[in-house]
Amino acid sequence: MASPSVFEKKHIDPSQMGKIETLLVHFNLPLPAIETYRAHRGLIHTACIALIVLVVALSLYNSWRSQRIEKSSSALATALSQEKSKLADNLARLMNTYPRTNAALWAEIELARLAMEKKDYTRAASAYTTLLGKVSAGNPLQPLLLNALGQTQEAMGKYDDAIATYEKLQKHKAYQFIACLGLGGQYEAKKDWGKAITVYEGYKAEASQAGAGLAGSEAITMLDEKIAQLRTRQ
Repeated sequence: MASPSVFEKKHIDPSQMGKIETLLVHFNLPLPAIETYRAHRGLIHTACIALIVLVVALSLYNSWRSQRIEKSSSALATALSQEKSKLADNLARLMNTYPRTNAALWAEIELARLAMEKKDYTRAASAYTTLLGKVSAGNPLQPLLLNALGQTQEAMGKYDDAIATYEKLQKHKAYQFIACLGLGGQYEAKKDWGKAITVYEGYKAEASQAGAGLAGSEAITMLDEKIAQLRTRQ
């Protein structure tokens, strides 16, 4: 005699079933599945409630985050459009109100630029260093911040610090010529003509190997002139 199938619908006293169990029977679920539900009913209910709470919480968070991004962007635009005398205070207020947003990051960059404009180089250098610690290696802001930091260190007369910064900037292909000029300029400021020439010739060699276009040819011509001048000083 064949053994009964687990998928065979069996009679269960309706008085012993809850609404969910009645629904499971209606869909002809096998008896072991119904018995498993009975055995773990409390745990299953708790898991379902937790899942619902999680979904609702994520939905509310995403809505809150979208509104926060929109408000912070609007606040940044408003701050930048107001008179310059109030700009620093407005940007600082924005950073406190909307921390960890892109608007707050741009506000911090603008504050660093304002410090540089006011020749407060110490504050500007500190701000750019802090900002570099907040952006990842692949962030397009990184080379811009490196260049700004290098210029700030250059203005402070910290040639060795600027050299180290421009060497980091050299790793970003699109900024190699800017880094070359910055790096060579620091060696020129130190009157180290030989190293300045080495930097310029190194860029020339790489540009020639890469097949420089019109802009590259103009850059090489500029460097040739610099090298010729520097050789007369050696």
